[in-house]
Amino acid sequence: MIKVIATDMDGTFLRDDKTFDEERFKRILSVLEKEVIKFVIASGNQYRQLRLNFPAYDGQFAYAAENGAHIISQGQTLFEHFIDRRTVLACLDFLQTNYPQSLHTVAGKESAYMLKDSDPELVSLLKHYLPKIELLENFAELP
Repeated sequence: MIKVIATDMDGTFLRDDKTFDEERFKRILSVLEKEVIKFVIASGNQYRQLRLNFPAYDGQFAYAAENGAHIISQGQTLFEHFIDRRTVLACLDFLQTNYPQSLHTVAGKESAYMLKDSDPELVSLLKHYLPKIELLENFAELP
C-alpha cells in the first residue's frame, strides 16, 4: 500500500520554464487525498521559495525543504535542523579567506543573506531561488 509520494521540483515536477500542469496536478492531488496518500515536495530549496510555486494549495501537502533540514506539513514545522551560527561563521571565514572572488550566500530559515557589495545582477538572479535576500555589511551580522 502506497502511503507517500515525494517529488523533487527542478527537472522533475516542474517544466524547464518552472511551470507545471495545474489541471492535471489538481486531478492527481484529488486522487491522492481520496486514497489517503501523502504528497511531499522534496527539494534543496528553501520552504519560502517552494511555497511560491503552490499559492493555491497552502497546507494541502508536505514539504521536505533545505535537503531535508526543514520538514513542514499542513503549514506546521515538524522538524528542523540547521547548522549552528558558529559553524556557519567559521565556514564563511574560510571561504572569504581562501576564495575572496567567489559569491558567498547563506540560506537561512527566514531569509538568505549576502554582502552589500555583492554583484546586484547576481543578487537579482538568485532571487528566483532565494526570494527574500537580506544584504549585510559583513556576515558577523547574521542572526
